[in-house]
Amino acid sequence: MPSRGAGRLDAFFGGQSLVLIPTVCEDGVGRLVATHLTLLLLDRQRKDLERFLGHVGIADLQRLDRSLRDWSDRSIHHHNAFWGARLARDRSIVDSLVNHDSSVFQPGLFDERAQRARLTSAGEHEQRVQTVSGRVSLAQFAAPTAIRPGFPVLVLSPRGR
Repeated sequence: MPSRGAGRLDAFFGGQSLVLIPTVCEDGVGRLVATHLTLLLLDRQRKDLERFLGHVGIADLQRLDRSLRDWSDRSIHHHNAFWGARLARDRSIVDSLVNHDSSVFQPGLFDERAQRARLTSAGEHEQRVQTVSGRVSLAQFAAPTAIRPGFPVLVLSPRGR
């Protein structure tokens, strides 16, 4: 038997169905980067609602949720800015490790020439180059993004619809 609160929910939604649909931004290796929640009030019969929700795409959601396109653009922009800076930094580190010239560094209080010489002589230098090169490769895989609508996570419909 439905609770007394169910009738109040039906009245509050005015006979419409409340639907919560997440949209996700994933990086190139499938990791979740950002999530946007779209809350819709739909005036559809249950059969039509099920059909609509089974085939809802990103274009449908953008038409129904005006903030989705802005969220998508900002998420991609911030993701690309992060990975662009990370790639530039790691490429610079690789370049400095591969093309290092000890005469460029001026001796001083924080002189690291002895440490660089030790790294080179111990074979650790090559390992460091490979480590940072691996980070560059990973960043290149992670940089692309995809925006995907998820499946509805919540559907509240009035009784009898």
